[in-house]
This record gives sequence, C-alpha cells and structure tokens, in this order.
Amino acid sequence: MKLILSLAVILLSLASQGQQSLKDALFSGKLKNDSGSVLRKGEDLTTKMDSVSRVKPVEQSIAKTNTPSTPNNIQATGNDNVAQNNANNPATPATKNTSKDNTAVWKEYMDGLVTTLKEEVLSSNKIKAGTYYMLINYEIGTDGEITVSSVASTPANTFLQDQIKQRITLDAPKMNIELNQYGQPRKAVKRYNFTLIKAN
Repeated sequence: MKLILSLAVILLSLASQGQQSLKDALFSGKLKNDSGSVLRKGEDLTTKMDSVSRVKPVEQSIAKTNTPSTPNNIQATGNDNVAQNNANNPATPATKNTSKDNTAVWKEYMDGLVTTLKEEVLSSNKIKAGTYYMLINYEIGTDGEITVSSVASTPANTFLQDQIKQRITLDAPKMNIELNQYGQPRKAVKRYNFTLIKAN
C-alpha cells in the first residue's frame, strides 16, 4: 500500500512539473502562438518553441520577397503573359485543329470535290444537261469523322446523288471535334448546298 501511495505521489509531482514547464514556456514568450496547432501526447515541446536560429531565416526570407527580382515576381509576370495571351486568343481544346475551323475545312474539301465531279461525273450519259441544286446532310461524329445522312438533288438524279455520297464517304477530311456546353464531344448535324451545271 505504501508502495502504491509513493508511486502516486511521484507521478503527481512529475505531472505538475511538466505543467509548470509548459506554463513557463507559454508565458515567457518561447512557445509559438499558433492558433491552429495542438500539443498532443507524445509530441516534443521544443518543436513548438521559437529560437533565435528560427527567427533569422524567416526575416531573411521576408526581406528577399520584397526585392523586385525574386523568382516569385518573375513567375507572376509569366502568368500575366499567359493570361494576356489567353485573353487575345480564345482557349481551344487540345483535340481541335486550330489552323482552320470546320466550316473552312469543309468548304475547301467541297470546292475540290465539285471540281472533281465536274471533270469525272457530269460527263456521264446518266446525267442530263441542266442545273442541279445539291443538298448534303451530314454529321460530324464525336471522333471528328464525317457520316453522310442524305444527298438530294433538284432535279432528282440518283446516279449523281450516289456518286457524291460515295466520294464523301471515302475521302472526307477528319473534322475538328465539336464540344457541348460542358466541354464534352458532341455530334453535330450540318448541311451544305451547292450547284452543278452540265452544259449541252
């Protein structure tokens, strides 16, 4: 019984001595005033104390950040340049071909196709002389591939329509992927009309 009582007295004196050293450290200004930190059981009190060696590097780093030639200022200038470039040039997705938009790519392709049709298809006996108004309905897929829905002509000529559909299906250019309002690829339904004239 005396042994237990003596152990309890020793433990109480050690606990009160630890509390006293914490109290002294706190009120002597050696303990950091960090509102977000908590001293947990088993942590070393010395990590929470300021020392002269810790204060000097902080003061030196503050002095360095006030100079105009710091890497932080250079980085900020670089970001301003990037922001300025983005303001001048609208952001484009990585998958988009920034050299030409889909309308320009399609028009260039169709101009070449019309020239080929005039040279190779209009000379056929299956096409009568006259003016043919063509309407192509096509779709740009989520991968940029072209799918022709329909080809119509006025006056109607199935041979001419089939020739146009086959040629577009075989060698249509890959288009830029169109995006929805959430930045996801979407299918885009398009129309294109042009005129073919076969002389007498």
